[in-house]
Amino acid sequence: MQYLPNKKHHRFGIKLWVLADSTKGYVYKLKVYTGASNYTEKSEFGQPYDVVMSLMDGLLDKGHTLITDNFYTSLPLASVFTYQHETQLVGTLRGNRKYLPSVPKCKVGEQVVYRSGRLLYTAFR
Repeated sequence: MQYLPNKKHHRFGIKLWVLADSTKGYVYKLKVYTGASNYTEKSEFGQPYDVVMSLMDGLLDKGHTLITDNFYTSLPLASVFTYQHETQLVGTLRGNRKYLPSVPKCKVGEQVVYRSGRLLYTAFR
């Protein structure tokens, strides 16, 4: 059970991490978050990175594409998937994440595309 005082609705709840097939909804793996004290898979890239790597264990290097939201998406995760595991990552990315290249901000109605090796970033407003 986790308590999130800043949430307007559902302040208490059970946190689940789920890896599911996007077309059929089949749940491949499920992990229950049992608190920070029980979190043992710690890397320098943080908990979201570690959760994704744990859930994807056994599925890397098989040509899969993983789609994540902005909590899980990071440059280190995309780099590891792309360069070490031949697995694609598609996701929204928070602009304040560590390790991001400095890309000029775009104006309303514009987009900026930045490429670094095999990684592609697109920003729009």
